[in-house]
Amino acid sequence: MTRYRGTFASFAHMSVVTAALWIASTGSASAACTTNPVTCENALPGTPVSQWSITEPGDASILGFPTDHSVNIGGTIRFKIQAAAAYHIDIYRVGWYQGNGARKVASLPTLPARTQPACLIDGSNTTGLVECGNWSEATSWAVPSTAVSGVYFARLTRNDTGGASYILFNVRDDSSHSDIVYQTFQHSGIRSLEFT
Repeated sequence: MTRYRGTFASFAHMSVVTAALWIASTGSASAACTTNPVTCENALPGTPVSQWSITEPGDASILGFPTDHSVNIGGTIRFKIQAAAAYHIDIYRVGWYQGNGARKVASLPTLPARTQPACLIDGSNTTGLVECGNWSEATSWAVPSTAVSGVYFARLTRNDTGGASYILFNVRDDSSHSDIVYQTFQHSGIRSLEFT
């Protein structure tokens, strides 16, 4: 995974910052809270960017991904993580949040360093697929039934150096329906990463 990590981490960081800034630029601090839970959530005070932003492309010694990229409210999101040192996880929701771009909604306890097996790489060199589904689960977050749907990220932070990286995921509300929040895409020339 290390071979393609920089490109993936750079894209992930860019996605979080772009989403946060786009939502911040289209939101309004004076927007009245309505019966729409997303409007009410986005009107809350946020977490300053200095507390959640990372230096691109992130720390190569702490990496992870979700076993599913989407979870229903009240469900559990599971993370597969490789970390060179003890670390902790803070969960953020992306939104207006009075221009801050994100709000911390949960913190998970400190976890020990964790090694993972090498990712599987397409040896035929026809697809360039890097598959890390052979990693074991490190931890999970039980999404509260009161959570508001949207784009979320887990900020993985080493306790010793403060090095950090993101894990992106969506929290959805299957009892509600809305338009697509965002669409991911593949840049030409970048090899695909598939996490299961």
